[in-house]
Amino acid sequence: MHPLLCCGAAEPPGLPAPPAPLIATVPHPSPMFLFRPLLAAALGLAGACAGWAAEGAHQHGAAALEVAIDGRSISLALDAPQDSLLGHERAPRSAAEQQAATALLATLQDGTGLWALPPGLRCVQRSAEVDAPLLQGRARPGEHADVAVRWTFDCARVDGLRQLDLGPLMDAFPRLQHLRAQVVAPGGQYQASAKRPQRLLAWGR
Repeated sequence: MHPLLCCGAAEPPGLPAPPAPLIATVPHPSPMFLFRPLLAAALGLAGACAGWAAEGAHQHGAAALEVAIDGRSISLALDAPQDSLLGHERAPRSAAEQQAATALLATLQDGTGLWALPPGLRCVQRSAEVDAPLLQGRARPGEHADVAVRWTFDCARVDGLRQLDLGPLMDAFPRLQHLRAQVVAPGGQYQASAKRPQRLLAWGR
């Protein structure tokens, strides 16, 4: 250091000024990241957000699934176009369509009827959260008609779980053709997919 720079002395003529400090700007987290904190932490921010962006594409006949196995709980989050589950993407117009929509919402609330978890795990559904704006009277103009559901199961044990039986889900929703999944489990993080006529979603093998 130049001797004149100590003790608050003035900077001598001709000495170049120090460069201005670089200030990094950190973007606010997206709503998708805030909605899925567990998976973002486990998968890594960049990888998780990139995967969710790809899965978020509105594609009829397809759905995205997130599987989180933590402690003695299993969380299953399904995101699908309304068309893949109900056959149309609008609010019900007739009594028959309203009846079908009500039946769909009731079906989605019962995760035990859609997910055949291995009996040996002794899982019990703790909660089900259904978000279907067009069917629940909360749609905003211009938004896609998507349905998102998150089921949480409490289990006696979760070790050894490496696959899901998709049979009940596929039987309940014949229009559903393709399922893409991201899995966070004690053994690691995985991606998996299944297409009809497959009825098993396997990972970590």
